[in-house]
Amino acid sequence: MLDSLHRPFHRPLWIVKWVCYFINQRNKSKQGYVLYKDIITDFYFFLIEQLHNKYPQDSDGVPSIESVEEVWLFFRILNFEEREKSLRDILTRKRERGIETKIYSTYKAATYYLNLAERKLHFIKDKDCVIFWQQSQLKNTVLKSGVPQSDRKIYLQQILQYDGHFFLSMCLLYKPVKKYELKMEDEIFKFMQRYYPIAANFEYTQLSHGNYYGVRRRWIELLRLVGEKGDLSRVLTNIIKENSIFEGIYHDVENNVKDYFSEIRKNAVLLKNKKSFISIYQKIAKRIEDKSGFVNLYDISKEMHMGYQRFQEFLTQFYQEERLRRNIFFVNVVSTIERRKRFYIGKSPVMKIKITKYYGI
Repeated sequence: MLDSLHRPFHRPLWIVKWVCYFINQRNKSKQGYVLYKDIITDFYFFLIEQLHNKYPQDSDGVPSIESVEEVWLFFRILNFEEREKSLRDILTRKRERGIETKIYSTYKAATYYLNLAERKLHFIKDKDCVIFWQQSQLKNTVLKSGVPQSDRKIYLQQILQYDGHFFLSMCLLYKPVKKYELKMEDEIFKFMQRYYPIAANFEYTQLSHGNYYGVRRRWIELLRLVGEKGDLSRVLTNIIKENSIFEGIYHDVENNVKDYFSEIRKNAVLLKNKKSFISIYQKIAKRIEDKSGFVNLYDISKEMHMGYQRFQEFLTQFYQEERLRRNIFFVNVVSTIERRKRFYIGKSPVMKIKITKYYGI
C-alpha cells in the first residue's frame, strides 16, 4: 500500500501528466522551463500560470479558482527574482495574512503533485526523465482535467504495481457491498485490517482511513474501472491477465473477498439492527416525559424483540463501532426500583442511553 496517499491534492490523478509535461518542457530549456533552478519553485509558478489560464472543469483536489487568481495577481506585479524571494519569505515565516495562507496552500498542492508523479507512482525517473509518454505525446493539449482512454492503461499499470492490494480490494468489494447496501468505506477498512494490516510506520485509524479511501475511490471513478453493478472494466481485467504479478495479487484479493463474504452478511444484519435501534430510540425519546433524553435500554430491546444476551452483544458492538461517530452517554440511574439485570458497557453497568448527535449510519 502507498502510505501517506491521503491528501485531497492526491485525488486528481490526471495532474500526473501535467507534471510530466512540465518536466519534458523544462528539459528542453537549458535555463529551466520558467527560470528557477529549484524544480519545486519552477513547477509552482508553472502550475499557477496554467490554472490561471485555463482552470480545469474537474476541480476535485485542485486549489480553488479564487485562491489561484489571488496568488497569480500577487506574483504578477513582481519580477522573476522578486517572486522567488517573496515565495521563500512567506514559506519560512508565520503566515497571518489571507494571501499568505493561500500561497502556502497552493505551494503545498504543487509539492503533492510532484510527489505523486515522482515518488508515489514513479512516472519520473532520476527527477528529470519522463517514463511512458514520448515528447511528441506531451504537448500543451494535455493540460486539461480527466483521463483519456489512451492513458487509462498507463495509469493503471503504476497503480497496480505500487498499490495493488488496496486498489483491487476496493474494486472487488464493490459488488457484494452494494448488494447488501453497506457503506463501502467501512467495509474496506475492516477488510484491509483483517487481510492486509497496514504497516505500523504511520498512523492508520478508522478516522484517517476515510482520506486514504477517498483518494482511491476518486481514481477508480477517473479510470472508469467499476460499472454501476460492480462489474470490472475490460481495461482492468485485460491488464491483470497480461501481467503474472498483477494476476497473483488479483487472485489473492479475490480469495479473501470470498472468505469475507460471510462477514459482509453479518454486517448487513448489524446495520439493519443499528437502524432499528436508532429509530426506536428516537421514537421513545420523543414520547417520554424524561426531559434528560435518556431512554431505558429494556424498552428498546423489547421493541427490537431481543432477549438479554442477544441485546447485550448487539449493544457492545453498537457502542464500539459508533462511539466515534456519535455522542453516546449511558447511566445506571432509574427513577423507580429496578430489579432487572443491568446491561454492561465494558465493566460499567448501565440502564439508560442518550444519543445527542446523529451523523447517520
